Amino acid sequence: MKKRLIALCALLCVLCCLASCGGNTQSTDVFRLSHFNGIAENGAMDSAYFYRNDFRVSGGDAQVIYVSEEQDETYGGYYYMYMSMCDGVEMEIFYGEDEHRSAISCFRSKDLNDWERVGAVDNGFCVRFEMDEWCTETAWAPEVIYNPYDEKYYLYCASVANPNPMWTPVEYPTAGGIFDRFYLAICVSDTPVGPFKLCTSENYYGDATQVNPNGKVITNQNPPINPRFDLNLDHLFGIIDPHPFFDDVDSDGDGKNDFYLYFVRHQSSDSLFNSIWGMKMKDMITPDYDTARCLTVPNYRTVEYIEDSSFKPMDIKSYKMIDEFINTDKYMELEDKTGYVSKADYGEEYNINEAPFMYKDGGRYYLTYSPQGVGAIGYQVRQAIGDSPLGMFDKPTLDPATFMGAADTNTEMLGTGHHCFIDGGNGELFCMHWPNMEPMTDWINQTGRGCAVDRVHFIDDATYGRILTGGPTNSLQAKPSRYTGRVNVAPKATVTATNAVAGTEKYLNDEVVVFRSYFADKEFCANGKTTVTLSFSKPTEVSAILIYNSFGYNYAFDSIDSILFYLAKKPAWFTVGNYASVAGIFDLPFSRDYFNVAERYMDQGGAAVASFNDIKVNKIEITVSKKLSDLNGSEIRISDIVVLGKGE
Repeated sequence: MKKRLIALCALLCVLCCLASCGGNTQSTDVFRLSHFNGIAENGAMDSAYFYRNDFRVSGGDAQVIYVSEEQDETYGGYYYMYMSMCDGVEMEIFYGEDEHRSAISCFRSKDLNDWERVGAVDNGFCVRFEMDEWCTETAWAPEVIYNPYDEKYYLYCASVANPNPMWTPVEYPTAGGIFDRFYLAICVSDTPVGPFKLCTSENYYGDATQVNPNGKVITNQNPPINPRFDLNLDHLFGIIDPHPFFDDVDSDGDGKNDFYLYFVRHQSSDSLFNSIWGMKMKDMITPDYDTARCLTVPNYRTVEYIEDSSFKPMDIKSYKMIDEFINTDKYMELEDKTGYVSKADYGEEYNINEAPFMYKDGGRYYLTYSPQGVGAIGYQVRQAIGDSPLGMFDKPTLDPATFMGAADTNTEMLGTGHHCFIDGGNGELFCMHWPNMEPMTDWINQTGRGCAVDRVHFIDDATYGRILTGGPTNSLQAKPSRYTGRVNVAPKATVTATNAVAGTEKYLNDEVVVFRSYFADKEFCANGKTTVTLSFSKPTEVSAILIYNSFGYNYAFDSIDSILFYLAKKPAWFTVGNYASVAGIFDLPFSRDYFNVAERYMDQGGAAVASFNDIKVNKIEITVSKKLSDLNGSEIRISDIVVLGKGE
């Protein structure tokens, strides 16, 4: 439902009443504020401000970048999504006079919700491979990065090379299948929609015979990054899941920020597990193999590089794996538990660590990744934390480590692995992930995966310092402020509350919604009925409110008794009825879709929601008295309050 429809409703439905409101001891003149409280019976929602993860796009392993109008006058103002598979289509071959392969679907969106195909190659693809090039099949897990130093877009993906004795030893012709022949393709384009073409010495250096800084001529017949061939290794090194990353550090003083590439060594004839690696790049297509490091392996807390090892940095034998995850019963039987940790604490990762993404915050590096593998219920997004871009990286214990994955009671969004972070504007951070279309299944070949987007936040933790926390959600959420023009103004308000458990008022506007039991104590708590007051130091224009319910069913509210908006001025749209200086919303429901009465559990991340015509307020009062459960006495908890308004 568009906002203009709400405006019409407001003009038609404004009523005046005398109401006893909230915690007030006396009646206040209030007019009822016409509003939209979520999703209509026909499925319509206020799309001006809200979205819901309805799996509008199917596929997987995609990445999103934002292109600003300042960066690109022609293509700016959009988010661009690059996907290795859409609707089951991964790569197409176009025959005829102009034979070629097309790969990687490209979409764009203003709001991360409504997407349109815009790839410049054939049917919405963005990469063109010629028939004689080394990429013969697959184009997995694409990631695009803009290089501000040459103003071009670079796309990195994993592809299978044509059989070649130089790349695939004869003693390993088929034992590992295609994973013995996986390498990284690097493509370049002048635009975010393509056409992207394989990087070569000719189109990168301007000379087809020019060697890269490693002394190698790059053509469309040889992968630019091939550790086994380049380093003369005695083992295979199949690579998937590339992630390019510009640090904000210029360590060599060349006037350019350091550039890194993260990737996964895939299982193959020579490797029994997927491990995450990283290395510094000499330019956009040339690896600095001397800096290569293994950063994580499955079922170990961390990995240490052995500096004096006789093996090369890209040989797993150069690394010591520290603190193994083992079954709890075996862990308890150990007399000496040194070097071991319980899987109950750290979680089962099977033989997979993959889908790396690097995010830097406050000088710390957050290497986020997925365990278990595509389609598994436990294919989630976890974090490992380090103080430098190439490690060491420590994995926190299971609950805080997983920041985009189902909790014990939230089973509607499963298999949320492979992901990327997205800048939503105004300090907002989103995570795109790819849950299973049918939640309670490990078999995604039939059901597929859908695109989902949720906010993530950093939160201070006594054990790990600042740590990521997030979704997932299947409920109504606020769209990016870059699209709506509205930011969360609640953190700027002074918050008080009646019947509050002392010290918990700060959680009402800390911008953190609790999704996991590890953070369950970071919610506002009230001993029974409460009135929460948000006071603004100056008049603030607001348009919507989301009141997030408790993490736990037994503390959750049933509905919101009232929301009173103390107006700083009469709204320009108010032309019907007798005006009062207070506007009210009463009996605002909490959607029954977000909890299960029979099982007594919550789908975390749900909120009581209202959107309305713009009003300018000095103060907001929210009164809550009704609970879902009769357990845990009268205690009511609220996870967070978001007020969408025009910020400074």
